[in-house]
Amino acid sequence: MKTITRTLFILIILGIVVYGIFYLVNHSTKKVEPLKPAITSLTLEKPNFIIKSRGLANVEVWGIPTGTAVVESSYIKIGIAKVDIVDGKEQRWEIPVPKDPLLLTEIFAKGFDVEGRLVGKAVLPITGASEIYSKIWLEAPQQTLFLKVGESGTMGELTVKVLKVVSDSRCPKDVVCIQAGNVVVELELTLSSKTSKVNVASDEEGKPFEGYFVQVKDVLPETISDTKIPEEEYVITISILKDVKL
Repeated sequence: MKTITRTLFILIILGIVVYGIFYLVNHSTKKVEPLKPAITSLTLEKPNFIIKSRGLANVEVWGIPTGTAVVESSYIKIGIAKVDIVDGKEQRWEIPVPKDPLLLTEIFAKGFDVEGRLVGKAVLPITGASEIYSKIWLEAPQQTLFLKVGESGTMGELTVKVLKVVSDSRCPKDVVCIQAGNVVVELELTLSSKTSKVNVASDEEGKPFEGYFVQVKDVLPETISDTKIPEEEYVITISILKDVKL
C-alpha cells in the first residue's frame, strides 16, 4: 500500500513539473504583436504644427493651394516633421509654421512606416484660405476697402479698381432660395508696371496677384425680388492681404 501511495505521489509531482515546463515554454516563445502604425491628429500650437501618432518612422506636412483646377502634383510640401516626444506608444511630432503666409485651402500630414509605406493622413481642423490665413498668419498686413464701381483704392503699392458688376445672382432677401447665389465683380489690379483684370466672385476664396490676395467679402445693397440694382449703387467690400506667397 505504501508503495502504491509513493508511486502515485511521484506521478503527481512529475505531472506538475511537466505542466510547468510546458507553460513556461509556451509563454516564453509567444510572439508579441507589433504596434500598428497610425497617425491620429494634426493641430496648431503656435509656432508649430503638432502631429500625434504611433509607430511611425516619418511624417510630412502638405498644403493644398487655392485655385479651380488643383491637382495633387501642385500640392505644396511644407516640410518634414521631427519627433519631439515619444511617450510609451504615443509619438509627438513638431514642424514650425512657415513664417511667410501661404494661400492654402487645406493643410494635412502624411505618416509613413519604417518601410516608407503611407499609413494614413490627418487633416488640420482649419479649412478654407481665409480661415487658415486668419488663424495662422493674421499678423500679416491686411486692409479692407469699400468701393463703388469706377472707384479705386490702394494698399501699399497695389491699386485695386472696380470696373463693373459682371453678374448678381444673389437670392433676394424677401424670397426663400435653395442657393444663396453670388456677385461677380471685375477688378483691375495694378502694381508698378503690371496690370491684370480679374473676375472675383463674392463666394470664392479670392485671387492672388504679385504677393497680394484680393477677395470680395461683401456686396451691398441686398437684392429685392423684381428690383434691379443700378450699378452705381453697388458698394463692394474688398479685403487685401499682403506678403502672401503662392
